[in-house]
Amino acid sequence: MVGGQPVGCARWTSAASALMEAKAAGEAVEKAEPPAQPTGVVDLMEALRASVERARSPKDTGGQRLRHRVREEAGREAAHRRARALLRCGP
Repeated sequence: MVGGQPVGCARWTSAASALMEAKAAGEAVEKAEPPAQPTGVVDLMEALRASVERARSPKDTGGQRLRHRVREEAGREAAHRRARALLRCGP
Protein backbone atom coordinates (compact mmCIF):
# COMPACT_ATOMS: atom_id res chain seq x y z
CA MET A 1 0.00 0.00 0.00
CA VAL A 2 1.16 3.49 -0.81
CA GLY A 3 -0.36 6.40 1.08
CA GLY A 4 -3.24 4.26 2.34
CA GLN A 5 -4.13 3.03 -1.18
CA PRO A 6 -3.35 -0.26 -2.91
CA VAL A 7 -0.33 0.01 -5.23
CA GLY A 8 -2.46 -0.16 -8.40
CA CYS A 9 -4.66 2.68 -7.18
CA ALA A 10 -1.64 4.84 -6.34
CA ARG A 11 -0.28 4.26 -9.84
CA TRP A 12 -3.63 5.22 -11.37
CA THR A 13 -3.90 8.32 -9.18
CA SER A 14 -0.40 9.40 -10.20
CA ALA A 15 -1.21 8.94 -13.89
CA ALA A 16 -4.49 10.83 -13.51
CA SER A 17 -2.70 13.73 -11.79
CA ALA A 18 -0.13 13.90 -14.59
CA LEU A 19 -2.93 13.94 -17.17
CA MET A 20 -4.77 16.78 -15.41
CA GLU A 21 -1.57 18.81 -15.14
CA ALA A 22 -0.87 18.32 -18.86
CA LYS A 23 -4.41 19.43 -19.75
CA ALA A 24 -4.14 22.46 -17.47
CA ALA A 25 -0.87 23.43 -19.18
CA GLY A 26 -2.65 23.27 -22.56
CA GLU A 27 -0.76 20.24 -23.84
CA ALA A 28 -2.43 17.90 -26.32
CA VAL A 29 -3.49 14.69 -24.62
CA GLU A 30 -4.29 11.54 -26.61
CA LYS A 31 -7.05 9.21 -25.48
CA ALA A 32 -6.04 5.67 -24.65
CA GLU A 33 -7.74 2.83 -26.47
CA PRO A 34 -10.39 1.06 -24.40
CA PRO A 35 -9.35 -2.34 -23.02
CA ALA A 36 -10.34 -5.36 -25.08
CA GLN A 37 -13.59 -6.98 -24.02
CA PRO A 38 -13.48 -10.65 -23.06
CA THR A 39 -14.73 -12.74 -25.96
CA GLY A 40 -15.35 -16.05 -24.23
CA VAL A 41 -13.28 -17.81 -26.92
CA VAL A 42 -12.07 -21.24 -25.94
CA ASP A 43 -8.37 -21.99 -26.44
CA LEU A 44 -8.73 -24.99 -28.73
CA MET A 45 -5.09 -26.05 -28.46
CA GLU A 46 -5.29 -26.08 -24.66
CA ALA A 47 -8.53 -28.08 -24.81
CA LEU A 48 -6.90 -30.56 -27.20
CA ARG A 49 -3.80 -30.89 -25.00
CA ALA A 50 -5.94 -31.49 -21.94
CA SER A 51 -7.98 -34.11 -23.79
CA VAL A 52 -4.87 -35.92 -25.03
CA GLU A 53 -3.35 -35.73 -21.55
CA ARG A 54 -6.45 -37.31 -20.00
CA ALA A 55 -6.47 -40.05 -22.64
CA ARG A 56 -2.76 -40.87 -22.12
CA SER A 57 -2.55 -40.71 -18.35
CA PRO A 58 -2.80 -44.00 -16.52
CA LYS A 59 -5.25 -44.17 -13.64
CA ASP A 60 -2.56 -44.18 -10.93
CA THR A 61 -0.89 -40.88 -12.03
CA GLY A 62 -4.09 -39.10 -12.96
CA GLY A 63 -4.34 -37.61 -9.47
CA GLN A 64 -0.93 -35.93 -9.74
CA ARG A 65 -1.76 -34.45 -13.12
CA LEU A 66 -5.12 -33.26 -11.86
CA ARG A 67 -3.48 -31.54 -8.87
CA HIS A 68 -0.98 -29.85 -11.22
CA ARG A 69 -3.79 -28.64 -13.47
CA VAL A 70 -5.81 -27.37 -10.51
CA ARG A 71 -2.74 -25.38 -9.35
CA GLU A 72 -2.34 -23.87 -12.84
CA GLU A 73 -6.00 -22.87 -12.95
CA ALA A 74 -5.74 -21.37 -9.46
CA GLY A 75 -2.77 -19.29 -10.65
CA ARG A 76 -4.76 -18.02 -13.63
CA GLU A 77 -7.72 -17.17 -11.40
CA ALA A 78 -5.44 -15.25 -9.04
CA ALA A 79 -4.04 -13.26 -11.97
CA HIS A 80 -7.58 -12.44 -13.11
CA ARG A 81 -8.51 -11.30 -9.59
CA ARG A 82 -5.46 -9.00 -9.49
CA ALA A 83 -6.34 -7.53 -12.89
CA ARG A 84 -9.95 -6.92 -11.82
CA ALA A 85 -8.72 -5.24 -8.63
CA LEU A 86 -6.54 -2.88 -10.67
CA LEU A 87 -9.47 -2.04 -12.93
CA ARG A 88 -11.67 -1.24 -9.92
CA CYS A 89 -9.20 1.45 -8.85
CA GLY A 90 -10.12 3.58 -11.88
CA PRO A 91 -12.80 6.26 -12.06
